[in-house]
Amino acid sequence: MPTYKGILHISGYGEDSFGDDAAFSAALAESLSPSIDGSGNGTATATLSGTIVVQEGGNTQTIPLAVSTPSFPFQTGSFQVNQQVSVPVLGGTLDITATGTLSSSQADISESASLNVSGATDGVTFAGSASGNATLVQAQGSALSITVAPNTTAASQPGNSTVITIVRGNNTIYSQGTDTVYAGSGSNLVFASGPSVVVYGGSGHLTFVAGGGVDNVIGGTGNATIFGGTGIGDFSGGSAGNNVLVAGTGNTTLRGGGNGDEIFGASTSGNLLQAGPGTEFVVAGSGATTIEGGSGTLVAFGGAGADTYVIPPGLGGNDMIVGFKVGTDKLDLNGLSITAEASGSWGTTLRLNDGTQMILFGVQNPGSSNFT
Repeated sequence: MPTYKGILHISGYGEDSFGDDAAFSAALAESLSPSIDGSGNGTATATLSGTIVVQEGGNTQTIPLAVSTPSFPFQTGSFQVNQQVSVPVLGGTLDITATGTLSSSQADISESASLNVSGATDGVTFAGSASGNATLVQAQGSALSITVAPNTTAASQPGNSTVITIVRGNNTIYSQGTDTVYAGSGSNLVFASGPSVVVYGGSGHLTFVAGGGVDNVIGGTGNATIFGGTGIGDFSGGSAGNNVLVAGTGNTTLRGGGNGDEIFGASTSGNLLQAGPGTEFVVAGSGATTIEGGSGTLVAFGGAGADTYVIPPGLGGNDMIVGFKVGTDKLDLNGLSITAEASGSWGTTLRLNDGTQMILFGVQNPGSSNFT
C-alpha cells in the first residue's frame, strides 16, 4: 500500500484553490479552497478534519483525517497552516473534505476547505494518472512548488514565485508571477503574463505564448512552438527539431534547436535569429534583423529592414540567402576570408576558409562594402 505525503501551506491574504480532479489507480486529486478574512489581531487555532473514501473493485474504505496546528498569532489577512499529512491509498477515487475554524472572534472562515492530498514531500503535487482539470490560485506574495500530472491546468498568481514541474503531458500552465516551469513529456501549453518566467522544455511538445515580461525558454529533447510577446524574450527550440519560433514586438532572441526549424522575425528591430544544427528556415521581419548561421543548412529570407547575416567561424555550414539587399544589408564574416567567388544570373556563391559555402540569390558581385 503506497503512502502519499503532502504539505498544505496557506499564506498571505487571498484565496488558495485547487479545482476538483478525478483520481484513478492510486492517483490523487487536489482541492484546497479556504477564504480567510478578519478585522484585527488575535490568537487562533486552525483545524482540518474529514474523511478519505477509497474505492477499489467494488470495495469502499473510509479513512479519517485530522490535522490541527498549535495556536498562532492572527492578524488581518494572515492565515497559515503548515502540517505534513500522510495518507495510505488503495486506488480509485480519493477525496478529503475538511473545514477550518479559528478560535479568535475577530476572524472567520467564509467557506469550507476541501483538501485532496497527493504524493509529495514538499509543496503541493498533482501526481499519477488522474484526468480532468485542476486550477491553482495562490495567495498573493507567496511561494509554492507544484507538480502537475496529465490533463491539468495550473495558474500562478501575480506577485508570487512558483516552481511548476510537469510530470506528463496535456497540461495548461498560466504563469502570472516570477515563475519557473519544468515541462515533461506529452503536449504542454504555457501562457506567460507575469514579470518573468523561465521554462525548461522536456521530451514532449511545448507551446509557449509570451507576454510582456522577461521570458526565457530553454528547449529540451522534444520540440517547441514559441510565440514572442511585447517583452524581452530569449527562446530556444528543442533538440528534436521541427520547432516553430515566432518573434514578438519586444526584443527577442530565437535559437533553433534541431533539424527542420522555422524561425520568424517581427516588424520591430533588434531581433536575433540563430539557426540550429540542421536544415533551418529563417524569415526576417520588416525590422532590422540579425540572422546567424549554424553548422547545418540555412535558408534565409531577408526582410524590408537593414539585415545583418552573421557567419560564426569554424562551423562550415551551407547558407542560402534570398532577398539580400546590396548597399543595405551586411555580411558579418567574423574575420573569415573568402577563398572562392563565382557569380552568374542566379546570384553569387562564396566559399570561406572554414569550409562555409554561401549563396546570395539574385545578387551579382556584391562587393566588399557589404562585408564586415
